[in-house]
Amino acid sequence: MNNKKLLIPVDGSPQSMTAVEYAGKTFSKDAHVTLFHVRAKRPETFLDFRADYVPEDISFDQWREMCDEKIDKFLEDASRKLRTAGFEEGAVEIVPQNLKQGYARDILEKSRDGFDAMVFGRYGFSSLGAGVLGGVAAKMVESVKHIPLVLVGGKPATDGIVVAFDSSSSSKKAVECVGNLADKKNRVLLVTVVRPLNNPQLAPKDFFKKRFETAWVDANTRKIVPAIAQMRKRLVEQGFDGDQIEETIIREKTSRAEGIVGEARAGSFSTVVVGRKGLSAVPEFVMGRVTRKVLFLCDDRAIWIV
Repeated sequence: MNNKKLLIPVDGSPQSMTAVEYAGKTFSKDAHVTLFHVRAKRPETFLDFRADYVPEDISFDQWREMCDEKIDKFLEDASRKLRTAGFEEGAVEIVPQNLKQGYARDILEKSRDGFDAMVFGRYGFSSLGAGVLGGVAAKMVESVKHIPLVLVGGKPATDGIVVAFDSSSSSKKAVECVGNLADKKNRVLLVTVVRPLNNPQLAPKDFFKKRFETAWVDANTRKIVPAIAQMRKRLVEQGFDGDQIEETIIREKTSRAEGIVGEARAGSFSTVVVGRKGLSAVPEFVMGRVTRKVLFLCDDRAIWIV
């Protein structure tokens, strides 16, 4: 992987440092990494009601100086962690920037600067709990469609990558993204869910006869197998050892998101990679329903949305 560029926006929170640590362990070490921070002009609380409010007995200059000192140390620590993880010293860049339009808009604008992926802490300083996306992270999920977005939740151990595959162009891009960006030491599991026809949540009894349902699942399994083999071959071509790549086809789950995340948890995989949209890519929606469900189920893991 040559000349790949990773953008890691950081806010000084423990979660954003976890995102840095995750990037250091998961991504290929010949990438260029930009640590990006948007410096606030004043405490965000003051903007809740009056953007022009200035208290008489408080100096914003002193407040900014204190914040700058703290974030500068954070950025240096983050840079050192990346270099210790194996990135070249000249490949780690620190870019602080004064707030221009807004935190999310400034990060979004920076992400269009030729980057191949963005790595982002899932909830920053939020005190609402890991299951809730932070405000800026939620905006990134809706807005960053031009490059892969990596949301890091919890403290993933970075031991392996699950790639959800359904033969859609989006899921093929997800596999390609892993081949381009991930450290080749990672183990990879390609997961496909072939859902049965009967859904006990919708009807008390099986509507479709067992024989017909089995034929349906078998036919769709046979159809997806060659595509999975092609994805395996592509990962090997991109540098992965064939022994590190596994495939599984789940045939009994009525929920594709549950099947994908269940495999990640059962195999202690810390990363789940999904295409932004599946086979039924509806233009009006920025994300497919399976991807959205996986996003909220993976609050203690890293999820790549490609």
